[in-house]
Amino acid sequence: GGSCEPFKVKNETDLYAGGHDVHSLLWPVTTLWAVSLNDGIPHNRLVDISFLFMGFLVFGILGWSEARKENKELDKVLLFTALYGFLWLFTSRGIIWYGMPIFIGVLWIYGALWRTEKWPYIVLAVWFAMSLNLKYQDSVTRVETVLYAGGLTPVEILADQGTNGSYDIAQILNSPENKDAKIYLGGRFIQYYIEGNDRRIYIDRQLDTFDCQVLDEDPGVTLDRLRDNGFEYVIFMEDALTLERDDPNGPLHRRFAKAEAFLENHLNRLVYRPQIRLYEVPK
Repeated sequence: GGSCEPFKVKNETDLYAGGHDVHSLLWPVTTLWAVSLNDGIPHNRLVDISFLFMGFLVFGILGWSEARKENKELDKVLLFTALYGFLWLFTSRGIIWYGMPIFIGVLWIYGALWRTEKWPYIVLAVWFAMSLNLKYQDSVTRVETVLYAGGLTPVEILADQGTNGSYDIAQILNSPENKDAKIYLGGRFIQYYIEGNDRRIYIDRQLDTFDCQVLDEDPGVTLDRLRDNGFEYVIFMEDALTLERDDPNGPLHRRFAKAEAFLENHLNRLVYRPQIRLYEVPK
């Protein structure tokens, strides 16, 4: 096999925080800024939560003193929320939804502030207007999902708007003769269009497993390993290379180039697009 050293990335925080350094003491602040204003990935609904958290932070600072007088339990709620947030920062690899329990404390604190102050109504109105404007601008520039939700765009167009070639690949893999075929996926998102994706797709986004346990200097050995594990198709995408966007000659780019060379020379190419390819493993 190839290298069994997994490609080192910061973690999913890099996606949500727009590339800010997770080791910086200012990381919580930069993350709050990034997911609020989305300066790293403009018009991306995956990470964009508008001004909610940033507005709440100001809201909490201004109203905390008065709220503590009315609710003696507020300090305990804040302590729980802060401790869970601290644990989430250092143990959850930056995956946002693992921090959902933090919202319980946040909502409790929000309720306490709401009962003690009248000015939050003005803050809420301003925040609501700003968020509506942000979402309007977002919808104008990325209308694909809006049109699909309204029944104006068929699924094949939606799929190809995300990654050109996705629908053609899904049609092949969802055909009756391929409904049980096992698929090796070097990428992501395309699996949502493939039926039975929970039982017949192996996801190896950064090709760690492929490089370590599948790929061999002898192409015949590599083919045998794919066949022995029951894989009939390989989907190859290069979206993971954004993790190494600043180093086009880095180890991840070399790994993908090596894998692509094997796939192009020894597998049957069925679908080719710049962003995604489908290969069939020879019988």
